[in-house]
Amino acid sequence: MTKNFDSKKILRGGAFGIFVVVVVLLGVQLFFGDQIALFANFHNGDAVEHASADTLTIAYSLPLQSLEPTLFDPITRSRLVNIYEGLVRTNHNLKIEPAIAVSWGLVNPTTWEFKLRPHVKFHNGNEVKVTDVVAWLQRARNFEGSQLKTLLNSVSDVKAVGDSTLRITTKTPDPLLLNKLAVTYIFPENLANFDQPVGTGPYSFVAWNKGENGKPIVLKRFENYWSDKPHYAQVVLQNIGDRDARINALKTGAVDLLADVPPAAVKDLSSDKIILKTIPSLEVSFVMLNANQGLFVDKNLREAFAYSLDGKVFVEIAGGYARAVKQFVSSGVFGFNPKLKGY
Repeated sequence: MTKNFDSKKILRGGAFGIFVVVVVLLGVQLFFGDQIALFANFHNGDAVEHASADTLTIAYSLPLQSLEPTLFDPITRSRLVNIYEGLVRTNHNLKIEPAIAVSWGLVNPTTWEFKLRPHVKFHNGNEVKVTDVVAWLQRARNFEGSQLKTLLNSVSDVKAVGDSTLRITTKTPDPLLLNKLAVTYIFPENLANFDQPVGTGPYSFVAWNKGENGKPIVLKRFENYWSDKPHYAQVVLQNIGDRDARINALKTGAVDLLADVPPAAVKDLSSDKIILKTIPSLEVSFVMLNANQGLFVDKNLREAFAYSLDGKVFVEIAGGYARAVKQFVSSGVFGFNPKLKGY
């Protein structure tokens, strides 16, 4: 069984190998204190000044299409990760830690047992029950529109064992099950309207109203949150599709933070009132050649093409916010091999 320890919420993601986020007014401490979204970490342990202790407004480049918790696209998850949680979660070092489950362990190579954290409350005031967790995982596996089906296809059975214990059986040993559960959100068993999300996360859903620049999502701090309380009483997640309008919104103080910052835009944000924070991303971009037909059937031509590409050029295109890699996954991802030489 693992030891229980609490931490603050994290949002994840990235682009061009290093994710870029901009914070206004002397390093705003984000609403999770030491961890932040779409996909970075900003806490430095010191007291921080900020535009408002009451409301934090974040601007994104792409609009949200749905509040469905079984969707797996980064746009949806970057918003919903504030509202929902899984049995476990990853910290800013990508290590698994307890969330709704306070501990877990392997009964045998294909059976996992989880003990639920006592007295965790949903945003509607009800305590999380083991039947909620069973229903959540079954929907993630079986709901027609779920994008988690493939991710969870190793699971063969889910059942409650007593009032606070859950057992998950896999078809074969699955060393990545915890990572999968970290991105699978828990909601009440009887939740029928997913346009009104109800989770256990640090923020509860208030509204998703059409605004001038899209449909901002309004969240409020969940005062009964089981872990550390978030810093801001209210968070507004705003979509501003136009690049120049998004940058101007930060410069004028209309928003406090930008996510999805293009590397080319960094120079436009140079200011003594704007602080740039970066964190390595797990994203890897690559060119895939068709080795089954056409020109690149010839291995020699494939090798010549690989040798002809200079990774430094792509790093320069990304404004320095990237690095060359020699395999399909980045360090920190299961399967990364530091000994692989590549080209």
